[in-house]
Amino acid sequence: MSRIHDTLATLKAQGRTALIPYVTAGDPFADATPEIMQALADGGADIIELGVPFSDPMADGPVIQKASERALSRRHRPAAGAGHGARFPAATTAARRWC
Repeated sequence: MSRIHDTLATLKAQGRTALIPYVTAGDPFADATPEIMQALADGGADIIELGVPFSDPMADGPVIQKASERALSRRHRPAAGAGHGARFPAATTAARRWC
C-alpha cells in the first residue's frame, strides 16, 4: 500500500475527509515552495499535491495555468531527470510526512 492510500484509509476510518491542497513548484518563486508546503502541513494538510510547472498546461484551469506561467517566467525548471526532491528537499520532506 502507498502512503496516500494509508492516509486516506486512516481518515476514512476516522470519518474524516482529506485536506489535499495543490501548490505549483516555483510559484511565486522557487525558494518559497518549501516554506509554502511546510505552512500547508502545519495548517493541517493531510496530503500535499506538488505540481510541476510546464509550458502547455491546457488540461489545467486558469489558476494553475497562471501559476505554471509565473514559475516558468522565473526560469524555474525541474532538474533534468530528477524529481522535485532534488530541487525542493525541505518541501519533499514536509510532503512525505503527510502522504
